[in-house]
Amino acid sequence: MTAAIDLERDTLTPVRQLVRQRLGKNISPPTQWRWILKGVKAGNGRVRLEAVRVGATWCSTPAALARFFEAQTAAALASSVDDDRTRSGRSETVERRLRKAGLLRDPEEAADE
Repeated sequence: MTAAIDLERDTLTPVRQLVRQRLGKNISPPTQWRWILKGVKAGNGRVRLEAVRVGATWCSTPAALARFFEAQTAAALASSVDDDRTRSGRSETVERRLRKAGLLRDPEEAADE
């Protein structure tokens, strides 16, 4: 995530309130803590929610929450494409082994019958 919260310009809102406005549900305090301090798995790394502590309350901005969700989505889509490529490569390998063992015929051979 490249943009950061600008304390002088951005309007800060408690994270739990932002999530409730955006998703229509509450998140638990441990989830809020994890998103901010540890982050969530995303691809080979982790994505953290940009937030600042105001007294006892974690605050963020709608833009920061959107970046957090977008980063997770981008990582999930990228890993999904990688999984598809791996699966198709494995399928070709399995197909080759089955043909070699005589358990699978080439499509041309089946059409000749």
